[in-house]
Amino acid sequence: TVGQAVFNSTTNSVINANSSVTLINTLAGTNGIGARAQNGGIINFNGFVTIETGRNTGNTEGSTAARVSSNGVININAGANITTHGSNSIFTGTQQNNGLSADGGVGNGLIETRGALQLDINGYDSEGITATGANTNRIIIHNDANIIMRGLNSRGMHVNDGGTIISEGKISIRHEGSTLFLGTPSIGVYATSSGTGAGSIVLNDLDVVTVNDNIPGVVANGSTGNGSPSITINGTANIQTLGDDSLGVGANESGIVTINNANIISSGTNGVGIGTRDNDGIINIASGQINAKLHAIQMFDGNNQQINLSNINLIA
Repeated sequence: TVGQAVFNSTTNSVINANSSVTLINTLAGTNGIGARAQNGGIINFNGFVTIETGRNTGNTEGSTAARVSSNGVININAGANITTHGSNSIFTGTQQNNGLSADGGVGNGLIETRGALQLDINGYDSEGITATGANTNRIIIHNDANIIMRGLNSRGMHVNDGGTIISEGKISIRHEGSTLFLGTPSIGVYATSSGTGAGSIVLNDLDVVTVNDNIPGVVANGSTGNGSPSITINGTANIQTLGDDSLGVGANESGIVTINNANIISSGTNGVGIGTRDNDGIINIASGQINAKLHAIQMFDGNNQQINLSNINLIA
């Protein structure tokens, strides 16, 4: 289709897709969305759904696969295969061709998924799963999700403005993109804050691999706003950074990361396992192992930082 959204539910309307469907929106320019629910609209995917948006040339900014805002709801009830394409050229600019996105300042946007998810996300500044805009925007994932990131300055998961992501299954992220030191960097899992509030991510199990240089695995960063952005992993987190100058787990400026059981490997040159930066960053790990090329643990500049470890093997 050429247009803004293949499925567009708005003003308290409901779209029910009761069998498998495929939504393709690769010919549009900007905002070529697959499925969008807003202003009280609801979309129910009761069969398996395949969504493909964006393209690798030109500007397709905002070509998100599934997006909710302003009391919109999308239910994916039988799994999904999601692909977003997008340019990595800095001359094309920010693409933000996200996989699943709950955003907008009105709030109460909800995406809830059941069944296995596969996301292949491309494009400059794109995100796999993101909840931003208001503290009532939420994404709830009941089963496993596999996310591949290939974009410049892209994030596998991101929350801001009080948005929330909750997962009950295993989240697997492989980040094959790169980082340009301009704008928001590439990170596996990222929680930030704004004047609206601090984002929160709560996961059961997590596997993260970042391939290229300067790409951290998990970071909670409160330097951009109010409150304490948090990432909590109640089960096991396997976090591996392969590139040089990469950090496994970080907490900056009131950010909080809590992991029940962690296996962290930072094998690139100057790799650091876990680190706090600026003021009041906190990392809590109850058990596991940290293996890093340079330092297993590092506290960078700042005050009142905390790293609380129990039953941890440290190797550097």
